[in-house]
Amino acid sequence: WTKFRPGVREFLEQAQKNFDLHVFTMGDKNYAAEMARLLDPSGALFSGRVASSSDADGTMTKDLDVLLGSDDMMVILDDTVGVWPKHKANVIQMKRYLFFPADAVKFGSEGTSYLEVGGDEDPEDGALGSALRVLHQSHDMFFSGADGAHAGDIRECLASLRRNVLRGCTIMFTRVIPKDVDQSR
Repeated sequence: WTKFRPGVREFLEQAQKNFDLHVFTMGDKNYAAEMARLLDPSGALFSGRVASSSDADGTMTKDLDVLLGSDDMMVILDDTVGVWPKHKANVIQMKRYLFFPADAVKFGSEGTSYLEVGGDEDPEDGALGSALRVLHQSHDMFFSGADGAHAGDIRECLASLRRNVLRGCTIMFTRVIPKDVDQSR
């Protein structure tokens, strides 16, 4: 069974305005082709840019070398950063979508699946909405060099966005630091 995140097609259509989209899965070629077909029935979004485990080096890791493009221009959306050991700076980590109870069990989620709670992720305020905002920001920074990021290297743009996530926030630790310990350390 496959259940797509709410709003995934709209997300892909919006992302495609600024990015060339690829599918890269550690599933086999048939699975990759079927997911691409389900996500993009007309073939307009991915235009045949589909990679699978047979395109990888057999180590169960993903590498941008199998895709056309320069590492300094590629953004990766994945729920697992560890499968991209050479390209962690390119990854925007997505919250894993756990709709079915079996998925929550498979991935060791302590919470319940969306199906169990009778709800679903919000397309605008959930993972896809957040990712789309980051994609737009990184795209703007890439071409303008805004916020001190180096124009022309998406990894620098993403790093700049990561550094600013908690800017202006005050963090308070409660019941974590023992009273007799120097709290500044």
